[in-house]
Amino acid sequence: MITINDIAKAAGVSHGTVSNVLNKKGNVSSKRIKMVEDAIAALGYNMNEKAKLLRKGVSDDLALILPNLESRCYTDFYSSFLHEAEKSGYNVRLYIAENSSHRERELVTQIRSEIVRGIATFSSLESSAEENPYKAAGFSENELLYVERRPFSESNYIGFDYVQCATLMANTVLRKKFSNIVLFTENEAFYDQKLFIHTFMEIVKNNSNCQIHHVQSSVAHGYSTAMTLFDGKEQPEAVFASNIVLAQQVKSMLYNFFDVTKTLVYTVSPLYTIPESQLYNFEMNYHLLGKHAAERLISQLERSDAAAEAVDDAKTADNAKAAEDTKAADHAENLPVLDPTILPIKGRRIWAHYAENCPRKKISLLARNIHTTEIIRNLANLYTKSTNVEIAVSTFSYDDLYNILNQNSGGNFDLLCLDVLWMSSLAESLLVDLKSLDPEITSRMADTHFPEALQTYSYVNGKLYGIPFSSAPQILFYRKDLFESTITRRLYFEKYRQELRPPKTYAEYNQIAQFFTRRYSPASPVPYGTTLNLESTSETATEFLMRYFSHTNTLFDDKNRLLLDSPAGMQALSEFLEARKYCKKGGDSSWHDATWNFLHGEAAMSILYGYYMSEFADSGILSTDKIGFAQVPGGNSLFGGTSIGINKNSAHKQEALDFIQHLCKEEISSAIAFFGGMTACQSVYENYEVIDKYPWLSVFPEIYAAKPPIRKPLDSHIRINEQQLLNIIGFSIRNVLTGTMTEQEALKYACQTYQFFSDQLNR
Repeated sequence: MITINDIAKAAGVSHGTVSNVLNKKGNVSSKRIKMVEDAIAALGYNMNEKAKLLRKGVSDDLALILPNLESRCYTDFYSSFLHEAEKSGYNVRLYIAENSSHRERELVTQIRSEIVRGIATFSSLESSAEENPYKAAGFSENELLYVERRPFSESNYIGFDYVQCATLMANTVLRKKFSNIVLFTENEAFYDQKLFIHTFMEIVKNNSNCQIHHVQSSVAHGYSTAMTLFDGKEQPEAVFASNIVLAQQVKSMLYNFFDVTKTLVYTVSPLYTIPESQLYNFEMNYHLLGKHAAERLISQLERSDAAAEAVDDAKTADNAKAAEDTKAADHAENLPVLDPTILPIKGRRIWAHYAENCPRKKISLLARNIHTTEIIRNLANLYTKSTNVEIAVSTFSYDDLYNILNQNSGGNFDLLCLDVLWMSSLAESLLVDLKSLDPEITSRMADTHFPEALQTYSYVNGKLYGIPFSSAPQILFYRKDLFESTITRRLYFEKYRQELRPPKTYAEYNQIAQFFTRRYSPASPVPYGTTLNLESTSETATEFLMRYFSHTNTLFDDKNRLLLDSPAGMQALSEFLEARKYCKKGGDSSWHDATWNFLHGEAAMSILYGYYMSEFADSGILSTDKIGFAQVPGGNSLFGGTSIGINKNSAHKQEALDFIQHLCKEEISSAIAFFGGMTACQSVYENYEVIDKYPWLSVFPEIYAAKPPIRKPLDSHIRINEQQLLNIIGFSIRNVLTGTMTEQEALKYACQTYQFFSDQLNR
């Protein structure tokens, strides 16, 4: 076996230097780090983690025991449990019990020898089990968390409300007036199954004459058991399954081997962002369960640690109170189990009812040709099936759409999408106040959407003219693999005597950008430190304003005058001009171009609107594992995207409002986000299927919770054309780039030009 001494000899350094490099400790030079890394690669060394743990005497590992990996429930749980554990500094070791109590007992012995801190387990032990192998192996109650299955009553437990789930499904039997059904479950000896079966059977038997054929099976034998349900027997009207895998096995048997397409299949299910066909799902959010399980287990361990510290403190005390302290601390060592954590189920989410006897109608949508629009065009097919209302979508470029709408011409379109910058100048003339159509809509929107997003995208002078359609704040993206590289971090420290980390200010941003630009650092792994979007006046202005708002929160003073000709404006312009040195010559041609260049390894950092990154994420150009993300320097993100509202000229205002409310439904908003679109619906950011796919969305709630920068005059009676203002600022700054104006002259010119147009607009 290769040892640390072998590496030290091969690298020509000391044993201590190798140890510091492997453990990322100590003040090791970049040259020596490179020597050690080269020796490790040449020798094919793998560090003995177990030996490392034995030296420490304790680990930061949590064990997770799952019955199998066939069920989506368990993979959903694992991904969020892992995420939450790693966020708190823990590693996760995964073990598969294969639904076998014997295998689980073997795993417990193995886990004990691997020195883990705690265990979360979907136990395969039956509730009647007399011996507790976890306690026999020396695990305390606070080191254990039973998930869903609870073989021992006095134990720490977290799971779903299976009584609620069984009640909802049993009520479906009563409501549909079924007379012959199959109840298809796992082993009744498991705690969750016992609760489900007992509740379901009791409700149906006490309230109907429905015949229930109860069949138990493991997932491993589900297909063969499902085969017997339909072979030569009276066909059931419906099958109710307690497990999504069992339901899928039944569905497969029905549609592949039997002509029993009229039998309906209802099932307990994990949360699906995209609907499962031919199944009626009662959903449970296993991603959320994984998050809460990790939080609870870690909390239990910290509670136990606190008790152990109390014991140590009491034992070292040397006063009259020592005996009492020791008694209390010893009691704390044997802490009672906590109350069970029971999560409610999501229930049935209705994607679409098929329309019957509804007259065919059509409403039209005028929008930008962006990714979210294409997603909604496709998802609208579900809406048409449900309502018999067709959604006709017409798309135009940003500039073309602005020109069309700026002529006060929404035409005969029923729905209009306005860029967030256009709302202040166009909403009142083009759009209907939604509250005039539905007095309750403001409260419903407040319940489902981020309040600050509604203020930014929806309200103009206190009236609700639209909802966020493709809403996204700016995010700082950086090459995580480069920022976490040991040698890169050391080189940065040697040059600046500072740690390499995501920048908090634009001064830090420029310093890091310089470090990663080959013109200044020939050994940089990427050509440029940053992207910079300079294609148009409005994009140039945006690059300036993101820096401006890192120094202040408002564009206007209390007299409604533009504040660019100020110390904050001068500092922002200076930072903007310096950033030009660290991007490709001439800058990037668009936000799409900037995103593309970042993902293709052209730059170490990029500040982008979130939807551009999500749109490219599925391309696989750069693994999401290599992408880091954080709030923008200064913490004041600019918001991009569009709002959707109802044209005053629409002849189908109610149908248009119905479609807007359809887009706000949790399942539709989640699907939009899942396919790479953007939404301000709060529940989407609790959907771990979406967050796992686009990890940067996890910072959106924090950004939306912050007060956005003030881009309008404080006096709401002052009318403003934000698009015109952006063009003025961009034009002024581009004059600096061409040498036509000095920095001071450009900012002063922007203020004077804005004031001239503002005076004309507000006469």
